[in-house]
Amino acid sequence: MLIMLGLAGLLGRCAFLQLSPATAGWRERARRQQRQIIRLSAKRGSILDRAGRVLACDVRARGVFADPEILAEPGRAAEKLAGILRISGEDLLAKIEQAKSRRFVWLKRDVSDEQARLVRGLGIRGIAVQSYQQRDYPQGKLAGQLLGFTGLDGNGLEGMEKQFEAELAGRQGYQRRTVGPGRRALWAPARDYRAVRDGANLVLTIDSAIQQICEEQLEQACEKYKAKWGMAVVMDPANGEVLAMANWPSFAPAEFAGSKAQLRRNRCVTDVFEPGSTFKCFVASKALEAGLFAVEEEIFCHNGAYRIGGRTLHDHGAGFGELSFEDVVVHSSNIGMAIVGQRMGNERLYQAVRDFGFGQKTQVGLAGESAGLVAELEKWTSYSTSSVPMGQEIGVTGLQMLRAFCAIANGGLLYEPRIVREVVAESGEVLWRSVADEQPSRALEEPVAKIMRERILANVVQRGTGTRAKLFGWGVFGKTGTSQVAGEGGYLADKFVGSFLGGAPIDEPRVCAMVVIGEPQRSLGYYGGTVAAPAVGAILEQTLGYLGTPAEPRLQERDGLMVRALIDEYRN
Repeated sequence: MLIMLGLAGLLGRCAFLQLSPATAGWRERARRQQRQIIRLSAKRGSILDRAGRVLACDVRARGVFADPEILAEPGRAAEKLAGILRISGEDLLAKIEQAKSRRFVWLKRDVSDEQARLVRGLGIRGIAVQSYQQRDYPQGKLAGQLLGFTGLDGNGLEGMEKQFEAELAGRQGYQRRTVGPGRRALWAPARDYRAVRDGANLVLTIDSAIQQICEEQLEQACEKYKAKWGMAVVMDPANGEVLAMANWPSFAPAEFAGSKAQLRRNRCVTDVFEPGSTFKCFVASKALEAGLFAVEEEIFCHNGAYRIGGRTLHDHGAGFGELSFEDVVVHSSNIGMAIVGQRMGNERLYQAVRDFGFGQKTQVGLAGESAGLVAELEKWTSYSTSSVPMGQEIGVTGLQMLRAFCAIANGGLLYEPRIVREVVAESGEVLWRSVADEQPSRALEEPVAKIMRERILANVVQRGTGTRAKLFGWGVFGKTGTSQVAGEGGYLADKFVGSFLGGAPIDEPRVCAMVVIGEPQRSLGYYGGTVAAPAVGAILEQTLGYLGTPAEPRLQERDGLMVRALIDEYRN
């Protein structure tokens, strides 16, 4: 009888513990102690260049964490860890106390092997070392603004890392299980398990070798002329693939925490500027296409001062008298181009601007891309007729400009630029692959593009404003540009943007490049032919050499004779 009464009392006590509101907190605490979720981290996909070189990848790192639920003496534990982790005991204790309602809090990430060994040696229940994936950028600052970066949780926050988060991140896995004393696993049902799916790899059209060339030349130019900023883009004119996209000052994705947003943005697609005289090649080509001028036609340039409407236009230097249509572009005459604009009229000018893709995004797919600034036709005035042909009254991005220039290089086709080649699963399966436009829009008729490239723009480099981009062995075609920076009350007298668009070889263009130097120190030089053309020449030369592009035979023979003549002159 006593045994029966004892059992009844025990059952009653059990029922009380299970059902009484007073013991609900104990029951919940018991459930938390008996349940454990093991989170299985997915490996984030890598970002690779076109040759498979790694630009961003996950690497294994270790960190020290605390489980406040089972940590018996937080203060004492913090004191013991302080010397090993090189963090004050007060700071460690504060982290633990702020996370009392959680089962996991990082005390320090990215610890050394020695620190991990010492922490394990302490044998503190509730303190442990855990491995995790950490983002690494093995090529340092290379293409930093393009790649972007991830946060401490591994999620993409800017650049390609953010834009392709879904593809790169993969899917985290987990295992829920019941544990007993000492957190030993007792039961792990299959239904409470989800396998990890690692992220896919992102393969870019960028070539890291060309990117390195581009960044080095851009940095040298910006530092030489003490510029505030600079940008450079290299593209394959045959298909619109972007081979390099550089910004200066540079930015290291691994050090994003201490950086400013202004430094991190990709100016090549976000920043809008007046192109100045580089824009003349697009207007001139459409004037030729419309049959309004012949290449040899003479244009009177009013000896450097031309009154039009309520203003007077000027040419650089002493000005020009009679210039052929070709030489208006070769010598970059503002007055000559204003006269071209007058003959074209605003409707033709506006259509020319749109035909080359200005005023709309390039569809490259990069976050923050600007469409530029092109006013609707009804807002154009008589000033626009002479301003637009000189590259004023409109705003462009660097990528827009190079894309349009590539249309002159490739025979008139306006391709959508591409920066991503393919997305590849960890297994090697290609999940998505980009292809060049099958039906790109036509910006210019092929014969006109050929005349512009092989004659007019080639002579810009051979004997015009772009001679500093001239190369041995390869013919270069290009256009210089210099524009003033606009302020609240108009253009600022001492702030300029110097730029150069160039491509090579002339016969079969393989590469086109643009360099823009923002606000160089005026006393050192600010014309595009001075500050940007040499950088484009160096980029083209090194890139063509890297790609194994044969020298043009006629130029090789000419340059050989020139070199031999210089040697003979030196010997005599």
